[in-house]
Amino acid sequence: MVNGPQRPLRGLPPYWLSRFIVACWAGSNVLVGMTRPDSLTAVALSESGPIGFWVLALLGVMCALAALDCIVNDLMPDRYTLSTISHRHLGFMGIAIVLVLIAGVITRYDGASLLLLAYLLPAAFAVIVTFLDLFARRRKSPA
Repeated sequence: MVNGPQRPLRGLPPYWLSRFIVACWAGSNVLVGMTRPDSLTAVALSESGPIGFWVLALLGVMCALAALDCIVNDLMPDRYTLSTISHRHLGFMGIAIVLVLIAGVITRYDGASLLLLAYLLPAAFAVIVTFLDLFARRRKSPA
């Protein structure tokens, strides 16, 4: 047994895993669109011109920042922190908006298909997780 005062383990913040899953799920769509030129995502975005790939790159950056935020602010010790923790809801809502935009581009060039679920499900999940996270933070903070 170790002598001296023991620091109690801090619990993990609520919904950290959900936020990380949203970031990785949306990021996987970016990887498919960028690395598979024969995928429907890449074909529809190439039809929209360079703006489609700029939007996809923006989504990739947002997903990387969201995953980094989850790792640093939620999993690492308290001495490591990013200032993004107070604005993370904006990032996740931005991810949801960009996912819906990409789904709209795909619908415009290919019609409604099952591929839309790959973009609309993580968008809906991001909105739900953001709402629950904001509600949990509000309940935790003193009035």
